[in-house]
Amino acid sequence: MGEIKQEETKYALVDFLYKDYEIINSLFAQIFKGNLFSIEMAQTTQELINGTGGLKAIFFDGKIESEKKRENKTSRYIDPHDLKIINLFQSLNLHVTDSLSNCKDNQIILIKGSLTIRDLSIVKKIFPKIETLGLIPEFNQPWTQKNKKIKTFGDFIEAILELVPSGIELEIITNSNQRALGIIKEEFLTFKSDDLTRIYDNNIPGEWSIIGILNKLVKKDINSNPVTNYRDVVDTLTIACNSLINTDQPEYAITPIVIYRHLHY
Repeated sequence: MGEIKQEETKYALVDFLYKDYEIINSLFAQIFKGNLFSIEMAQTTQELINGTGGLKAIFFDGKIESEKKRENKTSRYIDPHDLKIINLFQSLNLHVTDSLSNCKDNQIILIKGSLTIRDLSIVKKIFPKIETLGLIPEFNQPWTQKNKKIKTFGDFIEAILELVPSGIELEIITNSNQRALGIIKEEFLTFKSDDLTRIYDNNIPGEWSIIGILNKLVKKDINSNPVTNYRDVVDTLTIACNSLINTDQPEYAITPIVIYRHLHY
């Protein structure tokens, strides 16, 4: 958790769901000419010492003995933790983006809206169990086309799933009702994706803020380019796999740097 300045004199606590430290460390080093690993907090105390080594001044015949000051210095090294993130994005002075249409390609933006996180591999994980347990009887129906490996309708569905790219993705619907997709790196989530799915399913409740790098997606037609060599085959199959997932062809992609929500207290 950390503090993000909302107004000139008001601070609010925030809870981070995602922190991509690879990008954070890179941006921080570029802006502040180096990285931050710890903060030193130093404290100095002074003691008054008389000639005999006591801690108080002693009077003899109205005269005070010679005194010396001894300074004690103590240092504490503190992990900056989320303070580093707060300082980084305060220096960028980001404001909430109202319209993605007005943004440039590769622009660092701040958007707010409703958040969905999907584990695209979850179907691949559970499908064999569903088929083995016979939870969906239709999967056991014989496959009509002759194929040594595909004997049932379930085998056909499993083969189709092998074509679908795996991974974790985010989808945000902004407060201006625009949609952006992004890639989530599991290691930078503050919760395991399985735990998020178990508690919230795919839709994470509340309003969420994302700071990330925006790109406008180019719509591609699988039939637009002739296949003349091996690279064309790779490109065509890649577009086909992408189209299998993104049938509605989203306009925007965002590389998330941090995802967080404001807390009330």
